[in-house]
Order: sequence, then C-alpha cells, then structure tokens
Amino acid sequence: MSPGLRFQSAEDNHRPFGCHRYVVWSPKIRRRLTLFGDAALNAWIGIESNPQIVAFCERPVVSRNQKPARVVDFWVQMSNVEELWFLRRRREPQEDPGSSIGPSFRSWAQENGLTLRYFEPAELLLAEPLARNWGVLLRYLTANRSLITEDLLERVRDVCMSAMPLRALEQHLGAEDPVLVRTAAFHLLQQGHLRSRDFGDAPVGPTTRFEAVDTA
Repeated sequence: MSPGLRFQSAEDNHRPFGCHRYVVWSPKIRRRLTLFGDAALNAWIGIESNPQIVAFCERPVVSRNQKPARVVDFWVQMSNVEELWFLRRRREPQEDPGSSIGPSFRSWAQENGLTLRYFEPAELLLAEPLARNWGVLLRYLTANRSLITEDLLERVRDVCMSAMPLRALEQHLGAEDPVLVRTAAFHLLQQGHLRSRDFGDAPVGPTTRFEAVDTA
C-alpha cells in the first residue's frame, strides 16, 4: 500500500457481538483485512468492483464522543473526494441514521475534507449473478495477480479492442496460461480498462464478452 494514504489499517478490529467474521484479501489495496457481518462483506465487494474507488480502509476511525462509540465502516478515496461510510445498524433510526454521529465528529470530518455518507445495507448489495461473478473475479485476482505482467495486460487490452468472448481471448493468446489470461482480463475489468456488458447477466464463463474502454 502507498504510505501516503490517510488511513492504512483498521483502528478497531473487535468483533461486534453476533457478527460473522470474514478474513479476505483485497486486490485493490493489496493486503488482508477483517470484515464483520454480511453488510460489510457486501460493501467490500462493491468497493472492489467500483473502478472510481482507488483506495479504501475498513473500520478506519472511531467516533468516541457518543455512547456507545461508533466505528466508521469504511473510508473510501476517489479521484477528487474522500468519504467515510456508515452502514446503518439495527439500533440506529432508519429515518436519520446520521443522528448517531456526534457534532464534534462531524466537525472533525468537515475540517479534514471528509464527506460522511450513510447507507442502508441493502443499498450496497450487488444483484445476482453480478455479486457471484465478482466473488469469482476476486478469487482469481487474490490467487494470481502477482503473476500478471504489464506486457500481458497490454496484449489482453489490445485483443479486446473489439468485444471478445473469454474463450476466444484465451485462444488468441494461446501461448499463455489461460488462467493468467483470464486473471489479466479480470484485473483490467476491475481497473475500468475493460468492460463486460453481460457480466451481470449470467455466470462468468467462456462466452462472457470483454471490450476495451476508450479512455481517449
């Protein structure tokens, strides 16, 4: 991770009562992190799938000036904005989830250029099969990303200047390990350099098409 990031590790990693604990690897920030509860897991998948989010941190800061103290769920950084994300807890009022955040914390966030955002957990839940496909993609990136070269990424993008099914892409680059070709395509999709118009319509597989995004 870049040492210039505002938040680089969780400030509080105590498991909330009754929450499942998930230990995952983030391809986006290249480290392991611990998530608590399905809502946080779903939010993380959404963060990893959003190419506009360039960095993030789980549970980066705690607002301690109210009782009980409130852990921020995520800090996310985009090109021109930084946000602190709160996933509404069951005890927090649905009509005003921000009421659980004290004024001193709001002032601190404003002084530091941090925008507060509040979400119902369902707002960050990707629909099936999109969520399942991102689960597949993240497992590929976790296992194989370190084996992908810049040369392979460039060749995959060049081949996909026209929409290309995954099977045809692997055949076109037949001298390469097809697992690595697939991983390269998934990495470029995560970074926003490729798009897939049918990625959310059916389980990812040989007929899933990828197309280079024109960044000119």
